[in-house]
Amino acid sequence: MSFISGGNTATATISQLPSMPAGLKVTTSNMTIMSDGFACDLEFDTETKGYREAFFTEDAIKTMTERDIYNKLMEQTEYSGSADYTFLPTWVNPGTKLVYCVAAYGNENNTDGSHKYGPMTMVKIETKDMTIYDDMYLTLSYTSSRWTVTTSRTGQYGQRCDEYYYYAAEGDYAETLYYYANQVTYAFLAHFFFKPMIAEDPNKGYTYGPQTMTFTRNENQFFCSTWGKDRDTKAFSSEISWVYKNTSSSAPALNREPVNPSEWNKPFDHPTMEKLTEIRKAIKMYKAQ
Repeated sequence: MSFISGGNTATATISQLPSMPAGLKVTTSNMTIMSDGFACDLEFDTETKGYREAFFTEDAIKTMTERDIYNKLMEQTEYSGSADYTFLPTWVNPGTKLVYCVAAYGNENNTDGSHKYGPMTMVKIETKDMTIYDDMYLTLSYTSSRWTVTTSRTGQYGQRCDEYYYYAAEGDYAETLYYYANQVTYAFLAHFFFKPMIAEDPNKGYTYGPQTMTFTRNENQFFCSTWGKDRDTKAFSSEISWVYKNTSSSAPALNREPVNPSEWNKPFDHPTMEKLTEIRKAIKMYKAQ
């Protein structure tokens, strides 16, 4: 289509997204945003049969139209079924602006047999700039019968957390949590372990100020993590502190460095909610003495 004004001619291309079936809305809720990423719950309409999701930097999509973004979303992995949650699959730096996109399909198909998708949900997110640190520094010692975790405060005034929650685990669960702590994000740990634990019982795993915690030792692997909260503002820290030990071997070399955004949209494993719940129940039962 051309527009003429005062002897000047401008041409604009008008495009329209494919017709979309109703009843396929995707809603995000219960967002957890940390210094290194985010996680949130997803709710799909009942007609959903599957979905696609994509992660972008805000700068990357500034010059993209909604159709461009939709087409890019359609290039990503197609998952069958619906998910209870999502999370950024890798680390990013504090203050990163990103956009999460998700859309679902139902029973309707296009003429080429591909699934027909509903409306796209776009959520803009900025990771925390770490104005509130989890400033508990953890050190671990052990004997044949005890794990001992000593916590000490390292943050400056105005950045300190006075209240803390912790969880701990032994054996295979400890190794699993160590893997998550290295390979995923603080946001993942906070969203799937700390937040449900605190919601169920705000007094469980609660501590105040630096202290020493001891745990009965039954196995060779141990993991302990803390999440701090400002006593006055009640704001949680943007980072999590943790410590891990395997007495029978050296810890595996894992990479927790941020990766290029071009790597964000590669297929990645979504642990089932049942598996995450199983781990959470196990670590909640392991208490300091």
